[in-house]
This record gives sequence, C-alpha cells and structure tokens, in this order.
Amino acid sequence: MAKTRPSTAEQPRPVEWSADALVEAVRSGTREQKSARLRRIGILTSDGTLAPKYKNWGSKVSRTPES
Repeated sequence: MAKTRPSTAEQPRPVEWSADALVEAVRSGTREQKSARLRRIGILTSDGTLAPKYKNWGSKVSRTPES
C-alpha cells in the first residue's frame, strides 16, 4: 500500500515572527490584546496557560548561529 501525504491545502501555514516583532507585540497594547496575540500565535492555550511545547524545551538546548 502506498503511503499518502496530507495535502498542503489542509494544513495552515505557520506564522513566522522575528524576535523583534514578537517583543514589540508583547510590549504594545492592553493586557487583553497581549493575551489575544499570544493565544493566536500559540504561546498561550485558549484558557490562558502556557502551551505545552513552551513549558519544557528539553535538557539539550541548542542555539542556531546568527549570520
């Protein structure tokens, strides 16, 4: 049986944020606006808690070299 891959039309495109854009988004606006932004980009869950993927990054943190 051939393996099938999901079509790209079914998957939402990931939102890409630069570090500066994220800092600016968090600094500006009211508390509710900040919370809504963090929910939209996936850092907070719908109930306002930290998303599981941001709770623990594992024991081996690597840095991507800046170019």
